[in-house]
Amino acid sequence: MVVRDVDSGRQLGAPMTGHEAALTALGVADLNGRPILVSGARDNAIRVWDLAVRAAG
Repeated sequence: MVVRDVDSGRQLGAPMTGHEAALTALGVADLNGRPILVSGARDNAIRVWDLAVRAAG
């Protein structure tokens, strides 16, 4: 998964890996002051990503 800057479209860092199939859903939120992303994919996995450290938890 590639994270991009909304204004410039530039890729931010290396792609994040974790899903084994195509993404089907994405959501973003703030959890106690930390930006998170929730992703679902055709590999039947749901992942919660801590965008501050760029890792799935």
